[in-house]
Amino acid sequence: GKLKEVWKNNCLFIGLSSSFLEPLEATSIHGTLIQLQYFILNYLKSDIESTCNWASVSSYNQLISRLYDGFKDFISVHYASERTDSEFWRDISKPERRTEQALRILESSKHKAILEDELGRMMGYAGVPIYNWVLAGLGYISKDTAIKELRQYGQEESAKADFETHIEYLDSVSQHFMDNTEFIKLLRASKS
Repeated sequence: GKLKEVWKNNCLFIGLSSSFLEPLEATSIHGTLIQLQYFILNYLKSDIESTCNWASVSSYNQLISRLYDGFKDFISVHYASERTDSEFWRDISKPERRTEQALRILESSKHKAILEDELGRMMGYAGVPIYNWVLAGLGYISKDTAIKELRQYGQEESAKADFETHIEYLDSVSQHFMDNTEFIKLLRASKS
């Protein structure tokens, strides 16, 4: 849910006082930071009249509403699952539970990766990379579709190189991590 007016008169409702999304992907934390960034960088002026005028208030409210509608679409996509192991999953997986934009994204992703232009770009929105990772994880974007997309745009080799670099980096960094057993022993020892 969200307030229709996150800025009213001289009051600005930020974060959980303005909206609530369930905690997937830390959207509430992210939304709080983006709300503040938009306000401070674009609307906060040197005096009250320049800051709290009807045009700025209206513009900010529309912008933040659009941002949270985008978050709603993103969260909606997460629940387009094949799971049926509980009443929750049987209910939440129904297509009528999806937003119209989420339904478009889900259908489109059966045939190709999602493009920036399909998401209505704006600062702070859930972008193409995270959408495509979620869609791939849910099985909407198949491995074959991803390979075709990379080939079509001439990015297959660079994607392989990026993947290998990423794996090498994670391997080198993770050498310094303790394993789960060590961590649990450390945690138990600290409680004694």
